[in-house]
Amino acid sequence: MKLDFSKIEWTALPLADVKRVVKFPYPLMEIGTIHNHVMRKTLFTNKLEITIRISSAEKLATDIIDGITYNTPYPNVAVKIPGREHQYAVSAPRDAIYFSYAADLADSMAEANLFASPPVWTVKLTTGVKHMIHELIELMSHSREYGIADRMDLAAFRLYEELLFMRHDSQHQDEFIETKMQRIESYFHIHFNQEIDFDKLIRDNALSRRSFFRHWKKHSDLSPKLYLQELKLQEACRLISVTDKQINEIADLVNFRDFAYFCALFRKRYGLTPLQYRKQHADHQGI
Repeated sequence: MKLDFSKIEWTALPLADVKRVVKFPYPLMEIGTIHNHVMRKTLFTNKLEITIRISSAEKLATDIIDGITYNTPYPNVAVKIPGREHQYAVSAPRDAIYFSYAADLADSMAEANLFASPPVWTVKLTTGVKHMIHELIELMSHSREYGIADRMDLAAFRLYEELLFMRHDSQHQDEFIETKMQRIESYFHIHFNQEIDFDKLIRDNALSRRSFFRHWKKHSDLSPKLYLQELKLQEACRLISVTDKQINEIADLVNFRDFAYFCALFRKRYGLTPLQYRKQHADHQGI
C-alpha cells in the first residue's frame, strides 16, 4: 500500500463541535492533512497534538523541545504537549497527518502512559500503519455523518497506540542488541589472550558479520581488533609491574606472537619500552 499525498488537499477539519454517540475519553478536537508544507520557525507551548510526518525533501526533522534539539529521520512522529516549549521550522516541503486534542486532556493522557520521552521518534510506515492512515483520511470526508466522528476518535487512537508500540519495540530491540554487545565485550575480557574465532562468536550471538560490526561501532569507539589490543597491552602493563617474568614471556602470555611488534606497539601506546616501563614503575615503588 502506497501513501500518495500528492492527491490530498491541505485540510484542517475541526471536530470539537461534532456530537459524539459514545463518550470516548479522548475525542479529537481537530484532524488535518498537509501536503508540500513549509513553515517558518514557530513555538508551541499549549498545544496537544500528534503529527505523523510521512515524508520530506529533508532527511531529518529538527525539533527543539524545552531547549533540547532532536534531529529525527523521516518518517517520524512528533507530539506537542502542553507546558513544554516545542519549536520547529519546516524549510523543505513535507507531507503529514496530524490530530489534536483539548489541552486539558494532557494530564489524563500522561497518567495513561500515552506520552513518550522524548516526544519525537522514527517510525516505519508498515502496511498496517498505512491502512490506518488511509482509513482516517477516508473518514474525514464523512465527518458530519452519524457516528463517523466516533470512528475517527477510535481510529486516531488506534493509530497512535500502534506508533507507541512501534517505539517501545524499537527500544526493546536496541536493549536486546546492547545486551549482546555487552556479552561479547565480556567474552573479550576473558579470552583476549587467546585466538578468538570471530565467526563462531558472532554466530553464537545470532548476528551476521555485517550487523555485528555495525552494532559494535555504536557500542565502542574502538574496533574489535583495537579493543582486544588495548586489553592485551593493559594486561602486559600489569604483568610487567607486578611480576619478574621476562618481557618476551609476557608478550607471549598476552598473545603477541611477534615480539618486535609488541615492543613497538607498547612504546607507541605508553611512550616507553617495556623495560623502561618496568624500571619506572619499580622506581615509583621504591624498589
